[in-house]
Amino acid sequence: KSPVVVYDHNWVDDADGRLDPGEQSDLYLAVGNRGDSAAGGVTGTLVSDCPYVTVVNGLSDYGNVAAGDTSKGSAYKVYVSRDCPQGVKAELRLAASAGGQTWQSYPVLVVGLTHVRSGITAVHDTADFVLSVTANGGIGTNRWRGEGLGFIYPKARQWSSSALMHGSFMLGTDTTWVADNFYGVPWRETPEDFRMVDSLRLVYPPELGEQEYCCTFDDSAHPSPKNLLIRQRSFVSAEPARKDFAVLEYCIHNRSDSTLSNLYAAVACDFRTMAWNDNDGTDYAGTDSARILSYVKSASSGETLALGVRPIWPQTTGGRANCINQATYINDGFTKSEKFQFMDGSLRSAIGNSAADWEAMSSIGPFSIAPADSQIVAFVICGGRTVSQMTANTDTAFNWYFPPGGVSECDPTLVPISFELAPSVTSGMLNIRYGLSHLAP
Repeated sequence: KSPVVVYDHNWVDDADGRLDPGEQSDLYLAVGNRGDSAAGGVTGTLVSDCPYVTVVNGLSDYGNVAAGDTSKGSAYKVYVSRDCPQGVKAELRLAASAGGQTWQSYPVLVVGLTHVRSGITAVHDTADFVLSVTANGGIGTNRWRGEGLGFIYPKARQWSSSALMHGSFMLGTDTTWVADNFYGVPWRETPEDFRMVDSLRLVYPPELGEQEYCCTFDDSAHPSPKNLLIRQRSFVSAEPARKDFAVLEYCIHNRSDSTLSNLYAAVACDFRTMAWNDNDGTDYAGTDSARILSYVKSASSGETLALGVRPIWPQTTGGRANCINQATYINDGFTKSEKFQFMDGSLRSAIGNSAADWEAMSSIGPFSIAPADSQIVAFVICGGRTVSQMTANTDTAFNWYFPPGGVSECDPTLVPISFELAPSVTSGMLNIRYGLSHLAP
């Protein structure tokens, strides 16, 4: 006869009964004796395999545990990094020891709220900002004054004072066809031309940075859909050199039977540098045509906050950056024709030297997508204390991001004996994923 002492259940000794980012908590990991004899003087040692969870006190005294009984033991103490995303499953290792024997268990605890792992909106909160992404093309919120926290930059800014009223991804082929979720006609009514196909989900571990969400939407809510499927991924890094921007990637897939020509992609953002309850007509704006960067700043000179958007993939000079005066183009309704003309450069507004309510909009294109083919575009949403700093942060994003690559399978009759990838397809980290259809003989 011998004891077998293993993990049984847990509870967190705080007000909401769960582990939360930025908190240190007393954690009880109860053990149970599943053997057929008592275990005397049981002790526990806890180790974390999760990069977000640090064990502050990893020892517990469980005392004597009779066969078939459980013991609460004394509390472990753990700290969860403030950069930990909601819903992360923290993997732990618990070693229970008694009488010269040790039993290993592997508890898994969820940090924060599990429901945020899937939905119409999700929150990036691992860098020096908070940004909501959505599964219907919206950025910051899913519609004007809809769900989402906006873009809180820097993170110390009051959370009820978003620096982004609303933003949206856009696609357009001409003045009669634009799909978007930005301001419309009347301006407070967002078109919501994109329909969610797959809800936002946390990707863990992320392919790039420390936090990644993905979702899928299509253009089926548009009055004249072109049968496009868009896979959205968003990346945020907690590294100090990359803490001021988020990368939004869109893979546009043509599901129709005909080539889609003259396609432009854009992101429009209604940034604001003032507090939520202050007049947002006191901002200034500008563009950097070489970078296709459009931005809003807090003053005509000597600004203390700058917010911008810029396309970073494909790495091309083809595109337009515009700062759009809301009173001139939007308050009377922002038409599809006006949106496309800003995309292709027929309308230009590159300077915002007067105090006003400004929107930043950057586009890239045109593209031609054959049936069953795809085009990847990526944009950076960025902040800085000055325009110069914000611009430098977009350059960092430009050099950091690289889209995923694929490798076609070889002739199945061949037997691979090694793996080689040439020429180089990335200047940074590369993740290679593969699968085997069956085991080798």
